[in-house]
Amino acid sequence: DRALELAPRYPDLLRLKGQIEEARGRDDRALECFRRALDVNPAYRTASVDEAYALFRLGRHEEALPRFRDVVQFGFGSSDVLVHLGRCEEATGDLREARRHYRAALRKNPRELLAYYRLSVMDGQAGRTEKAKEHRRKILRLAREPVLREYYGPLLKSPRFRDPEAPLRLDRAA
Repeated sequence: DRALELAPRYPDLLRLKGQIEEARGRDDRALECFRRALDVNPAYRTASVDEAYALFRLGRHEEALPRFRDVVQFGFGSSDVLVHLGRCEEATGDLREARRHYRAALRKNPRELLAYYRLSVMDGQAGRTEKAKEHRRKILRLAREPVLREYYGPLLKSPRFRDPEAPLRLDRAA
């Protein structure tokens, strides 16, 4: 805060303040900081990435959608960004685009478990039970590494995940 008093229009400080707010779980304040950094420097790519994630965490998928598209367009299309873009597409009703982004995430990273999970959810909802089961089996095969099992453990242990007939809800956090 003191540094920002001395240099209130320094975009790196604004972004760092946003990251601190994010770490404190104050996504609304983080978003404000990222946007202030972008006001000072509209070409600040990493602040754009931070803004997209903050909007996503706030559940503002319609606003996050063009931000994630921009992030991908200027070359930050990691598998994680693509999964989040897919989730925004899914939340706003464009399931075809969501599926396309999940598949793109898997091309970038064939071990992107959340892309398989979201595809499983979508296939289950569309009545493609066998395809949904196939995605779930793929997740279980890939999640053998301890670090992945620790991270994805709650998902993998949930009764809804284990039961291949259970419909997985679209609004589950992933």
